[in-house]
Amino acid sequence: MLKLYDRKIPPKIILKTTGNACNINCKYCFELKKNVSNSIISPETLEKLIHKISIPFPIIFHGGETFLINKNKFRELLSIVKRNYPHKITSVKIQSNGTLLDSEWCEILFNEYKDLGIDIALSLDGTKEMNSLRVDQK
Repeated sequence: MLKLYDRKIPPKIILKTTGNACNINCKYCFELKKNVSNSIISPETLEKLIHKISIPFPIIFHGGETFLINKNKFRELLSIVKRNYPHKITSVKIQSNGTLLDSEWCEILFNEYKDLGIDIALSLDGTKEMNSLRVDQK
């Protein structure tokens, strides 16, 4: 019998931080084809989610493009995460295309919130042919 859920195994929470909003328009991307709002997750929604899950779990900020969120709004979200780390949230990861990651973001993620041990995964296409499909909105 296939077991799809076990209360003892924490779910991995992937937050579509900015819905499917993205600053680039890769020709192979499936995100824009989804009928998903581009609205930003609210701190209240994150807080409710955290308190509804009864066991500690990892959280992944995702998009579209995660760094399209206003930096102060993201600080609000990270402050909620920090209040719940590590007793409720076990790890913090961010998925990004990397095009908006700048020194100010690095200051926020790796100095202001260094206690969270944030990991960033960058989407890289690799080959010249694949990179030619990774185009910006302009």
